[in-house]
Amino acid sequence: MQTKLTQAIDQITQEYLKQQVFAGCDVLVAYQGEILYHQLHGFAQLYDEQGRLANPRLLNEQNCLFDIASMTKVMATTQAMMLLLDQKLYRLQDSIYHYLPELNKIGRDINIRQLLTHSSGLPAWKPIYYHAQKKSDIIQFINELSLVYTRDAQSVYSDFSFILLGYVIESITYTPLHEFIKKNVFQALKMHNTLYLPLRYYSPAQIVATSHGNPYEMKMIQDDQFGFVCEEDFHDFQAWRKKTLIGEVNDGNAFYAMQGVSGHTGVFSNTQDLFLLGELILNQGSYKNTTLYQENIAQQFTRAYFPTRALGWEVNRPNYMGQLASQETIGHTGFTGTQVIYDLKKHLQIIILTNRQNMGVQKNGHYLSTQPYGKAIADCVAQLVLSH
Repeated sequence: MQTKLTQAIDQITQEYLKQQVFAGCDVLVAYQGEILYHQLHGFAQLYDEQGRLANPRLLNEQNCLFDIASMTKVMATTQAMMLLLDQKLYRLQDSIYHYLPELNKIGRDINIRQLLTHSSGLPAWKPIYYHAQKKSDIIQFINELSLVYTRDAQSVYSDFSFILLGYVIESITYTPLHEFIKKNVFQALKMHNTLYLPLRYYSPAQIVATSHGNPYEMKMIQDDQFGFVCEEDFHDFQAWRKKTLIGEVNDGNAFYAMQGVSGHTGVFSNTQDLFLLGELILNQGSYKNTTLYQENIAQQFTRAYFPTRALGWEVNRPNYMGQLASQETIGHTGFTGTQVIYDLKKHLQIIILTNRQNMGVQKNGHYLSTQPYGKAIADCVAQLVLSH
């Protein structure tokens, strides 16, 4: 079975590499605590802002640190929120105004559960960096936002929800977000290669390259037909990055306004570290000699509150979970081309890290999606492992 799995995933991966969906990938599959598949394919960097490199960097064990993008929401921020709830340092129904009194306009009526389920009414995204570059100004900017739908009426994915959760964690712990999560989550699990701000500790040669500047976000602001209607004048912001990003968080709000650290994005990692956290998640809060939270907390966070949304986690997402999609499977994706899938019932984890952005945007301004790749692997695992 393991040989068939290896051959099948290798074949799927080669097909997506040929289609130039991504330059390289780090893929790990584990079942009931045993790693069945772990391979690195392709390149850590194939292109820079000038074009294809004469000497591309092959992906290997020495340079496989990926920007996991919005997977930060579940691998860092959600884990911290679970830990703090276990310690009874907040309640899910608490108003966020209690922790961030600067939110005197919108904070009183939004609670922590609504942030975790993306049901607060906050908009999906805005370019904060046009308005603010420090924490107090960012909070004030969010305080002035208009809610775009009735709270609890639906779940609309919003970076603002997890930006605020990052600030709530800092308010509760009196500790900078990256320091609290590093000590209490990553170091506790011996995840030695998982961190914010990787260039403080690693050379660029050890980190996977992502995008060539921020072309996608630039188009989001320039073109109202692209998906977001922005009131900002594109030319009012002059600090756009044009170089190929290596070790700098791709997300514009996290980089330009938040110095690389946020509750919604910013963590860099590899599959071997994420496997350790995955085992803790599948074991409902404990792994080996480490316990971050009790089973009842894990159960609260992984049950569905909306058709596709638990607390922090996604459920029922066949677009990348494939045949595994159910309320017993949780997961999340990241804009850089990353995704994680955990089947809680079968004790199965699939971790896929790619650098799709290094291939550049297409003529329409979009990056090619890696979700069909995740779905293909999930379906392969369902057929070869779970039916074995």
